[in-house]
Amino acid sequence: MRLALFSFLATVLSALPLVQAASQSAPEQSAPAPVLGQELVTPAKEEMLSAPTPFAYPAGALSAHPTFQVSPATPAKLGDTLVVFEHSLLLDVALIAKAPVHNDEEGGGPRQWICVQAMHEKEPVRLWFISSSAGRVTEAQMEAGSFGARQQFCGNLPSYFSPVSLSMISIGDYVGNVEHNIGPASLKDDGWSYWVSRRNYDFDGKKLTEYVWVGARTGEKGRIDRVFSSQFTQ
Repeated sequence: MRLALFSFLATVLSALPLVQAASQSAPEQSAPAPVLGQELVTPAKEEMLSAPTPFAYPAGALSAHPTFQVSPATPAKLGDTLVVFEHSLLLDVALIAKAPVHNDEEGGGPRQWICVQAMHEKEPVRLWFISSSAGRVTEAQMEAGSFGARQQFCGNLPSYFSPVSLSMISIGDYVGNVEHNIGPASLKDDGWSYWVSRRNYDFDGKKLTEYVWVGARTGEKGRIDRVFSSQFTQ
């Protein structure tokens, strides 16, 4: 069983009990200023079939109950540029990398996403930025490797937007270092470590619940080779 979209995970999480754990809040970061650039063209439907889609989550992710009351995630970092979940626009990130915006429906709802080739410490990494909420980035994924022949459907991140990290996690990190920075994992299962939070708060007279899901997979030599970070508020 594989999971396709964080919005589906958030729906399931809403029924899970909250387990309180000690955690420190990272300071809020403002969204990056809009980036000006040429207009992007969405690929035709037949081209979409060959585009490298975001990876699916392992089924074990559903077993990770929230153990943080404060988000374990921080903005995705592209060098000195911050991509703030549920604030930064997907189109701004697409313009930085000159990446076409793809549209599809996974997990029961429409989404937009881009794929981006980048370098981290002289090694190629693949990035996906995903929006399932009004064009704002709600999720980012990263893994080791290159897109190869399918690069035509993706963008390239200029070198001055490096190094790259998601929630203070980079490809090649060790889970022990991540736990030192974020806190103990909510769950470790089948090579994956998860940090999950659920936070209730009031805003503008409304009661809202924020879900955050961070995952990292340990690959060869005990180093992280795949990362995702998601945020969803309802």
